[in-house]
Amino acid sequence: MAVLNLSDLINHSVEHHYQLPAINVQSLLVLKGAIVWAKKHDVPFVVTIDGSHVEKGLIPSIEELLRQEDVASSLMARRISDKNQAALAVRRGCQALFLNNDCNEQDQQEIEKIANACGIISQADDSLAINFLEIDHLVEFGSVVKETEQVSTWHQLEVVVTNTVINSLSGVVEQVKAKGMAVDAKTKCRVYAPVEHLIIYNSSVNDEQTRKAGLLGSMVLDKIPGVRATWRGESVKSDAKYRWCWLIRFANESVIASYRDHPDHVAYANEQFRPIADNRISIDYALFGHENSVNGSK
Repeated sequence: MAVLNLSDLINHSVEHHYQLPAINVQSLLVLKGAIVWAKKHDVPFVVTIDGSHVEKGLIPSIEELLRQEDVASSLMARRISDKNQAALAVRRGCQALFLNNDCNEQDQQEIEKIANACGIISQADDSLAINFLEIDHLVEFGSVVKETEQVSTWHQLEVVVTNTVINSLSGVVEQVKAKGMAVDAKTKCRVYAPVEHLIIYNSSVNDEQTRKAGLLGSMVLDKIPGVRATWRGESVKSDAKYRWCWLIRFANESVIASYRDHPDHVAYANEQFRPIADNRISIDYALFGHENSVNGSK
C-alpha cells in the first residue's frame, strides 16, 4: 500500500470523528513496531520527523518501508526551524511542514512559498494537536535497555523493540477512536505519489557541450522546491531517434505548474536548454506500479 495523501487522510479523520496518531520516529525498529500495532488495530497513522533529523537520511528508508506495508499512513515534518530544513523535508517526501517557534519571520514566509508551490500543508507546530494525537516518545530508552540486556541476536532485538512499541501504544487506540478506520481510509484517500517529468531531445551542439549544459541544469533544477531528484542521460545507441534525456521527479502533481514558472527553471530553459534542444518531447507521467497503487497495477 502506498503512502496516502495527508490532506485526504485529515479530511477522512474529521469526517469520521477520530484523531490521527502522529508518531515521532527516529529509528526503523520503532517504525516496524508501530506498523505491527497499526495493522493489529486497523488504525491510520502519521509518521513525524523532527526538523533536526531531516538531514540524517532516515526519511527515504521510512518512506520506502511505509510504501511496502499494507497500512494507511502519511509522512510529515515538524519542529522545522528554517527554510533549508523545509525544502529538504519536501524533497524527501514529507507532506506537511509544522514550524518551530524559533523559526524567523523571513523563513516562515519562504516556507509558506515552498508549501504553496508544492500543494502541501504549512502551519505552526502548536496547531498539530487540532487533528493529531502527538506521540513524541514512543519508546522510553531506559525500558528498552533493560529489556535488551539478555538479547544476543538482531532478531531478538527487533522482537523486543516491537513488543515495547506495541505496549507503549496500548492505550492509544481508544483515545484516538480510530480503530477499524484504516481500511476505509485506504479506499477513500488518494495515493501520494511523485510525478515524473520526462524530456527526450536532440542537441544542436557537440556531446561535450551538451553534457556541460546538463551538469549546469542539475545544479539549478535540483534546488527548485518540490523537485525530489533529477537525472540526465544519453541513449545507449548513438543512432537513437532521440539521443538525450532528462528525468525530473516532482514531489506531486502540484509541482508541475510551480516548477514550470519558477524563475530559475525559466532562466535555465530559455538561456541554456531550449537554444540547443529545439527537437524535443516533454511529458509528465504518473507511474503505475507496486509503490504507487493499492494492488500493484492499474
